[in-house]
Amino acid sequence: MTIRIIAEAAQGYEGNFNLTEMLMKAAASSNADAIKYQLVYADELCTPNYEYYPLFKSLELKESEWIKIKKLSDELKIDLQFDIFGSKSLRLCEKLNIKTIKLHPTDMTNQELLGKVAKSKILNVYLGIGGSELDEINSAINQLKNKNIILMTGFQNYPTPIKSNQISRISYLKNKLTAKNIEFGFADHEVSQSIEKFLIPAIAVGSGVKYIEKHFTISKSLNLEDSETALSPEEFRIFTSALKLSSLSIGRTRNTNNFGMSKEEKNYRNTIRRHVVSKSKIKKGKIIHSKDLSLKRSAEKKPIKDLNMVVGKKAKREIQANQPITLGDLVFND
Repeated sequence: MTIRIIAEAAQGYEGNFNLTEMLMKAAASSNADAIKYQLVYADELCTPNYEYYPLFKSLELKESEWIKIKKLSDELKIDLQFDIFGSKSLRLCEKLNIKTIKLHPTDMTNQELLGKVAKSKILNVYLGIGGSELDEINSAINQLKNKNIILMTGFQNYPTPIKSNQISRISYLKNKLTAKNIEFGFADHEVSQSIEKFLIPAIAVGSGVKYIEKHFTISKSLNLEDSETALSPEEFRIFTSALKLSSLSIGRTRNTNNFGMSKEEKNYRNTIRRHVVSKSKIKKGKIIHSKDLSLKRSAEKKPIKDLNMVVGKKAKREIQANQPITLGDLVFND
C-alpha cells in the first residue's frame, strides 16, 4: 500500500514569505510528498473582536507571494496544499491550480463553504472530522459527493492524549459509510520527543489510512506557531522513512487461493511442508493405503506433499521403510 505524508506547516510560516520558502525547501528535502499551509484571511475566519484576530491578520501573505510559492513547489516537485476558510482562499487555490485542499473541522457544518467547494474545479478534498459527529460527516460527504474525499481523523490538543485518537473510528466509518469516493487519513499530534510519534501513525496505516499529516517546522528552538507537536527537517526525514517502510508490510491481498503471496512466502511454504514417507516397507505391486504412510520432512528434491496423490496407487517398485515417496515409485497407468 502506498501512503502519502504531508508536512503540515499550518500557521508556522507566520506570514513571512522567506520563512514560507524555507519551510517548502526543507519539506522537499525531508522527503515529504506534500506541504500544507493554512491559507488564512482573518476576515474569512473570525470577527475583529475575536482574541486571535490579530494573529490571523498577521498570517496574510500577498497573492503574488503565494504565486511564487506555487512556482517553487513545482520546481521542487512537492505538492502544495492548503487549508482554506472561505471564498477568497478557495478562489486563490483555483487560480494557483491547487489539486488538493483541506476543510478544517471548524467548517464541517459550514454549508455555504461546502457548497462552494463542491462547485469548484478542485478535485481532492481533505475533510477534517476531528470533533465531528456521524450525521455531520454524512451531510458533508453528501455535499462533496462529486469530489475525491479523504476523511482526516485526529485533532490538535497540544498534544492529543493517546487514547483520544480513537483510531478504531476508521474501521467503524469504513463499515458505516456507503459513499465510494472516500479514502482515509490521519493527522498525528503526538509530541516529537516520544516514540509514539512513530507508533500511532503506524497503527493508523495498519487501519487503512493512506494519508498521514504531521506538523513540520524549520527548528523547534524558534518556537514558531504550531510547533508544539512539529518535527524538525531531520526528524521528519526519519519519520517519513520509517512510516513508508512500515507501510510496505500491509501489502496487497489478492482474490486468489494463495492471496497473492510473495515468492518468499511461497519458498517458505515449499520448505516447511512435510513429504509423503513410507511407514514401513512397501512391496512392489502393493496398493498403498493411508495407514502405510506418514508425513515428514526429508532431503528429497522432488517430493510428493499430498497424501491423496499416493493413496490408492500401486507401488511400481519396492519402497523401503521411512523413505520419501516420489512419482517414480508409483504406477499411474495400470
